[in-house]
Amino acid sequence: MHFLKSRAPLAICAAVILSFLSACGGAEASPSPSPTPSPSPEPVFVQGTADGGEYKSDFLALAFSLPDGWVFGTEDELGEFFGLGSDIVESELDIGGGPEGSTFYEFFAYDSLGGVSCAIMTAEDLSAHEGGKLITVRSFVDTLAQQYENLSSREYSVGDSYRKTIAGREFIVLPLSVVESGLLQRNYVFRTGNYMVTLTFTAKSDEELDLLESSLTKLDTNQ
Repeated sequence: MHFLKSRAPLAICAAVILSFLSACGGAEASPSPSPTPSPSPEPVFVQGTADGGEYKSDFLALAFSLPDGWVFGTEDELGEFFGLGSDIVESELDIGGGPEGSTFYEFFAYDSLGGVSCAIMTAEDLSAHEGGKLITVRSFVDTLAQQYENLSSREYSVGDSYRKTIAGREFIVLPLSVVESGLLQRNYVFRTGNYMVTLTFTAKSDEELDLLESSLTKLDTNQ
């Protein structure tokens, strides 16, 4: 892979780390009565697999097929990506990462043909955060939008969020654009059990974002 020869696409995509490092830390839990004890423990998150040109998750019942020319990032690229994103969040918003082991990095994929488009998917264990179990998808997305607006190193134009059902899941989608470069992003967020799942697409056009969205499909499982 030749992706690391140019750090520019990596730095652009790294800003979207907001969606899984800071929103849980800033979101307010919705008022709620004491939760009724569950008769059985919540399922424990099982990470999906990214093999060849497809990501599959039995736990989430979701699959994502890479567009032509795209590849999944290596562990080294993933580490550099999250390192850059952490620097942005910690230096500008004074927010550290979540508790150790609370974030699951499902996949990082990008256009290997010299483009700047990328896709990132994570899941955050809300039970690892104080009051996290009461955080709603709406409060999470609202906090995420505010924190994008608070960034100073890169100006974002944040659009209105909306609900959309994709691959059998209802997401709240937060669209935005990077003012300087004109790049477009969409953050797709849903919650399952104790886990807040975020999928972020960065691309050069709405048409490319639509293509990435259509690459997300429901995975048939025996569960």
